[in-house]
Amino acid sequence: MSGAYLAPQTNDPFNSIPPAKARAIREGVQHFARVLLTATFVEDAYRIVVDYNSQMRFLTVQRGLWWSAATMVLLCSVVAQFGGSIALIANRYLAPAISSMSAVLLLQTVCYGYLFDVSFFIRNISVIGSLCVLFANEQQKEVRNNPFNGAFNLGGGSRLTYMQLVSRVLVALLFLSLIGGHWTWMRIVGGVVVALPVTAIVLGYKARSSAAVLAVFLLIANVAMNGFFWYPAHHPERDFLKYYFFQTLTVTGGLLVLTEMGAGGLSLDERNKDI
Repeated sequence: MSGAYLAPQTNDPFNSIPPAKARAIREGVQHFARVLLTATFVEDAYRIVVDYNSQMRFLTVQRGLWWSAATMVLLCSVVAQFGGSIALIANRYLAPAISSMSAVLLLQTVCYGYLFDVSFFIRNISVIGSLCVLFANEQQKEVRNNPFNGAFNLGGGSRLTYMQLVSRVLVALLFLSLIGGHWTWMRIVGGVVVALPVTAIVLGYKARSSAAVLAVFLLIANVAMNGFFWYPAHHPERDFLKYYFFQTLTVTGGLLVLTEMGAGGLSLDERNKDI
């Protein structure tokens, strides 16, 4: 009987902590991760509600959408993002919630004219990857809790295994945004610091510890690089930094989920277990 999903977790950053305390900390981290995952969606939906007229003018005047089409875009965005965020935190209806939230990201990328903005597109794809990490994690838990449902017999060729691989690669894409822009000393240091753990996550080597390191790094770097609250209310860069700030919080949530899930079957961690 294959042990691809039933083997004990290794490379756990909580291994040195007593089991009961580690379990409580892990549960707290995962609840915090779900809240972070919703950050960019709640902020964007709130922005649409309070700034609805400006959003409508942009879509209809600058983007040339019909009034009815612009209305549908904004309405779907608000409903899908608020509703999906509630579902994520409640851990209910994850598949439709994640699908609708991902669809809204892609819809906004097209409607707001950012399809060919490489940095913007990569960040949105990374956010979708973070949502996929959560879904894969819940699927993995279901397989472990119901080992005789046949899913574990699929081994490395299962949809879950490939989903774990794709989701962690998509999350790692966020760090490509460090390459763009002006090469400040902070950007150079950040790129060097994250290069090894990002590569480790993609390859699935000590993925849980690497994800924990990157999550802590992002929480700190996000304030330093995207701290919109340091800027005056009408500063031209404030809105962009605010958007990036909440996007980065969402990806940080995906990394925190990854600390529980691990790399999955297609990884160096899993290969080392087999050896």
